[in-house]
Amino acid sequence: RNGGSDEIKNLRLVHSECHRQLHSGDGGNKQQIL
Repeated sequence: RNGGSDEIKNLRLVHSECHRQLHSGDGGNKQQIL
């Protein structure tokens, strides 16, 4: 999704609260979270 694959080299470990924020917000601070 969003142009990326599920290969190990393309994955990021994200804290559960940050993951929730990524999916519930407008995406404005996505780079800041990542």
